[in-house]
Amino acid sequence: MNRKFTQNLLVLLIALSLANVVTIFGHPVDHDNEEENETNSQNVDKVTRNYVHKLVKDEEHLSSMREFVVEWAHNNALIFRAKIKAKQNPNRFSDVSVFAPVSLFPSPFPRHPFEHALSIQKALNELYFRVGTDFDFLERAYSDLVKTDEHFRDTMQLLKKVHEEGIKQPITVVFQRADYMLNVVEGQTEEEEPTYEIKQLEVNCGSVAGTSLDRRATQLNHVMLNKAGFHAAPEDLPENWPDRAQIESIKMAWEAYGNLDAVVLLTISPISQTAFDARFFETELDRLSDGRIKMVRSSMGDCSRRCKLDENFVLSLDGREVAVVYSRYSVLGQADPKSLAFILDARFTIERSRAIKIPSAFIAFSCSKKVQQDAIKHPEGYVLKSNLECGGNNFFGDKIPQKLQEIKSDERPFHVLMQRLQPMPIENIMVQPNKVSKIDTMASELGVYGVLMGNMLTGEVNHNVQQGHLLKTKLVTSDEGGISAGFAVHDSPILF
Repeated sequence: MNRKFTQNLLVLLIALSLANVVTIFGHPVDHDNEEENETNSQNVDKVTRNYVHKLVKDEEHLSSMREFVVEWAHNNALIFRAKIKAKQNPNRFSDVSVFAPVSLFPSPFPRHPFEHALSIQKALNELYFRVGTDFDFLERAYSDLVKTDEHFRDTMQLLKKVHEEGIKQPITVVFQRADYMLNVVEGQTEEEEPTYEIKQLEVNCGSVAGTSLDRRATQLNHVMLNKAGFHAAPEDLPENWPDRAQIESIKMAWEAYGNLDAVVLLTISPISQTAFDARFFETELDRLSDGRIKMVRSSMGDCSRRCKLDENFVLSLDGREVAVVYSRYSVLGQADPKSLAFILDARFTIERSRAIKIPSAFIAFSCSKKVQQDAIKHPEGYVLKSNLECGGNNFFGDKIPQKLQEIKSDERPFHVLMQRLQPMPIENIMVQPNKVSKIDTMASELGVYGVLMGNMLTGEVNHNVQQGHLLKTKLVTSDEGGISAGFAVHDSPILF
């Protein structure tokens, strides 16, 4: 790859992903009619940011709506596998399902920052695709990190072996989600309209799953608005079809492989809470291909014994040729130490093969949080995050200096110091299993989905789209924001 081009991409990568500088202020203004639009914008803002309490008449009304949400969720597969181990097999979850945590209504979000985040997603898709195809850059970027973290070191050695041997299948598909949060800019008077800036939190290119749940949560939120008698303008309620883009790209990859008898291999954990979402992908691929696409499943650990390569690097699972490997395992995430060696062995076999990877481990490795050098004189303004992709592992406020003292000097590259944001507070109601629902002050995180299909050797991009979004909402007082961990809920935006 041209070194100057790579350097230019690196500058953009730092600007967009590390420095958190994507900034949009206030509301969109029609310069042909500024005075009228300013008045309308302020009116909508006052109504929309705190509109939820007007939709709930009393406790009985709230209880009735909550019951509808729970039943709608089960009827429409807005569900998780419950975190209950099966008695017959403790390595798997039981057959019990629970509804996915969801907001009762869509949450307010400023229109212009939302549209801006969507508009740059295709550029981000290509950016991380380019970075992932430059192995020399990846090796330099993680030169410190591999000294302190065994998993990163083992994965880098795996990629180096594949790189030196030569990539046998250049086509790859990338599922990406870029995450943002609105930050309230300080210094505004009480009389002035709040000013917001949108900040990028991170970009995920590995296991980006659960998109059918995002679509269903959006649909449920819109149903609840109608039931509450709130008639929003269609343009204020964005459609949301991220699962469609992902499913169609899997079909494209299967067709590009060229053997209609080959299968799609889904690697998924036996204790994945999004198993129903994955099963929906399987049934949709079957429907779209008139039954031609067969999806088979395996844990990554089991792939180490079930997957084989022939002399032409054709991958097979239990004797069946594999066209596409769709992985729901994070390359950067934590793994059970007992199965880690088997997972690495399976990943090495898959990466060496001619099967099309979703994604290639090279691409997934390009999305790790990078080390930032910043002053820590005011720890209340920062959050210390681990390079792990799976959420949690965060340290806030006064805990940062304490943690930094505990970390050995050669372990510090494993962590990233990021600005702590002051999110825009909104009102909504969480509906979570076995928890009381009430109006609370919350904050939302926006995720924007993209899909890219490209050639890692030539750099050619065959398919690049932005489609769909995620709104993840938590209590404004909560430092963590994981949905499966019980801190946040699936949500959708209502634009103002």
